Order: sequence, then structure tokens, then C-alpha cells
Amino acid sequence: MESSFIIHAKISIKIMDYSPVLAIATGLFEFAAAVFTFLSPGRKRILYPIGLLFLLLAGYQFSEAAVCANPDNLVLSRLAFSDITWLPPLGLWLVYQLSPWKRG
Repeated sequence: MESSFIIHAKISIKIMDYSPVLAIATGLFEFAAAVFTFLSPGRKRILYPIGLLFLLLAGYQFSEAAVCANPDNLVLSRLAFSDITWLPPLGLWLVYQLSPWKRG
């Protein structure tokens, strides 16, 4: 006679809840980084796209907190979508500014 033991373990995974305070704090940090980037000395053709990237990231954080506070307002979600949509072209512009093959 063969016996087998099956052990059932209840695995509880705590998924972190969304915190609008954290999103607003992150947005404020990104906004401060954008201001610092715009005011810092250096090559403006590189610092300008980086500052705009920080501003778009901060805008997304603020709009994300606003969407989560009022999920029925579609204008806020469209604003967040249009904000995040500009990140890839702005990243490509930054790559172009950093490119050694750029003319001029």
C-alpha cells in the first residue's frame, strides 16, 4: 500500500494598491527635474528635448492621478493618452539630436 501526501498551501500575494499621492509626488519630482534641465547650462539642443520628456512624464503622472480620482471623465483619459503619445516622437528627436550623423 502506497501513501502520498499532498500539501496544499494557500499563497497570498499582496498586490499594491494605486496611490495617487505617489503619482503626484512623482509628477512633482519630474517637473522639478524638467525645470532643473531647462535652467542648467550645457548644450540646449540636447537639454531641451530632455526637459520636454520630463514635462510629458510629469503631465502623465498628474493626468493619471486625475483619471483615477474621476474615472468617468473621458476628457482626462484622452488627455493622458495624448500626453503619453508624444513620448516616442520626442525620444526619436532626442536620438536625432545626439546622432553623430546629424548635419549642421
